[in-house]
Amino acid sequence: MREDDPDDKRVVAYVIGSASQGKAAVSVEELQTHLKSLLPEHMVPSAYVVMASFPLTSNGKLDRKSLPRLDWQLT
Repeated sequence: MREDDPDDKRVVAYVIGSASQGKAAVSVEELQTHLKSLLPEHMVPSAYVVMASFPLTSNGKLDRKSLPRLDWQLT
């Protein structure tokens, strides 16, 4: 759940992507279709961010504050 602006909460999926021969193993469209078949509509992410790796804290946990912000005007 991202809340970059007050009163504007959105579900965002951050995905570790592995590419072979320049193509992602699973496309964002395939992932979204699969999630729509499993989750209620309000839980399906409105944006997907494919990353090489997740930012981690010094303790090895996910550093949520370091996840990239999105420009919602483009999504």
